[in-house]
Parts: sequence; C-alpha cells; structure tokens
Amino acid sequence: HRTFTSVAVLTLALGVGATTAIFSVVYGILLRPLPYVEADRLVHFGQTGRRAPTEPVSGSTSHLNFLDLQRTARTIAPMALFSAGRAVISHDGEADVVPMGTVTPAFFDVFKVAPVMGRAFTADEDRPTGPRAAIVGYGYWQERLGGRADVIGQSIDISGVPWPIVGVAPRDFDF
Repeated sequence: HRTFTSVAVLTLALGVGATTAIFSVVYGILLRPLPYVEADRLVHFGQTGRRAPTEPVSGSTSHLNFLDLQRTARTIAPMALFSAGRAVISHDGEADVVPMGTVTPAFFDVFKVAPVMGRAFTADEDRPTGPRAAIVGYGYWQERLGGRADVIGQSIDISGVPWPIVGVAPRDFDF
C-alpha cells in the first residue's frame, strides 16, 4: 500500500535525520579530540576557597599558588598559567577591543607550538619587574598589522600601555 510505504519511509527519514543531528552535536561538543598535539596529556585545574570548597573560585589559580605548584609538581611538566579577557589594543592610531590572554612563559611549550615569527616568552618576562612582551595572534597580525615581517620589535598599546611585539602565534593555534 502506498500510504503505509510513504509513512514508513518518512518515519525512517525523520529518525535517521534526528539521530544524525544529535550525534553531530554530541561529537562536536564531547567526542571530537582537541586540536593540540598530545591533547590527551593536557590537564586544566583550578582551586577552591576554604569557606566554600565545593564552589570554584572562578576556576583559576593565583600566580603565587601556581609558582608553588610548579616548584613542587613531579608529574606535570611543562606547566603554564593563563588568564583570558578582553582589552583595548591600539596600533598606528586604530583601536580595537579584542580577546587576549595573559600567560606564563611556558604557555606555548605546553601546547608544543612555536611562534611563526619572532620568539616565545622568556623567564625574565614573567618577573613583576621584567620587561613587557606581547605575542599577537595570526589573524590580528594579518588584519590589523598588515602581515608585515617588520612588526617584531614594534609596540602595540594594550589598555594604554606600550608592549613590544616579540612574536606571532601560528595560524592554526586557536586557544
């Protein structure tokens, strides 16, 4: 019968379509591996407060606690601390609000990537009195800095403070 066949085919089509859509979402969120070398070895950790140990303190660790952990950890190396946010970045009279991160020197070592131009951060730049240094993202370098090779050593203003550019992150590095 045509009606029965039509209903059966329509039911199967809807079932296969719904299953495919749900699996695509689950794969994209839960199952797809991270786009980093040895992603199965990456660990993210935070700390909690004494008064509310079940609630994370914004999922972060203080810099001093990080230094203690880095000094005493025997099984995690390299180790990096990061803080994400947004900032006003200006260069050559143009300003943009862009996502940015403050990181410790081993950040790129953790992900096993190197800047495509320039260098990574140094240990001296992690000290409170150390020199400033910025590594710009590949997209920002292309769009706002014109992809010029002479940007290394130039400065960008981050929230009104000049920071010399020491490197450019790889194109595919999307942290």
